Amino acid sequence: MSNIHGNLYACLLRIAQFQREAVDRTTLHAALEASLQKTPANQPAEQARQILVSAFRELNFPAIKWATQADRQTPFPALLFSESTGWGVLKGINGHGRWVIDFFNPTTNAWEEAERERLEKCLLAQVKLAKPYRVSDST
Repeated sequence: MSNIHGNLYACLLRIAQFQREAVDRTTLHAALEASLQKTPANQPAEQARQILVSAFRELNFPAIKWATQADRQTPFPALLFSESTGWGVLKGINGHGRWVIDFFNPTTNAWEEAERERLEKCLLAQVKLAKPYRVSDST
């Protein structure tokens, strides 16, 4: 994956942890790679949106709810994309009224928490990583 989209996979796995959903990592990674390959190079935010939509369609995940700004009513966790920082996981608001975001650092292979007073020029995605229900799988 490109540098700007490299952390998307890690962020989706982090959200799956928060949502207590088991995700097939291999299938998720393959869907993201395929989406990246077939998505034309646009503005970074538009390309980010197209990659995520394409991957979610391929995986039959529920539709994504998009926003360009967050408020106190925003359901958490949310996937966040900013052209300056790339992908992150918006976890909520702390006691000081600051936004709390997790970013994955591939160099240290660890999550780093950051606080922001404002979320400017970002794209928010409410995603559900639940497996699609199939009648044939029910017992």
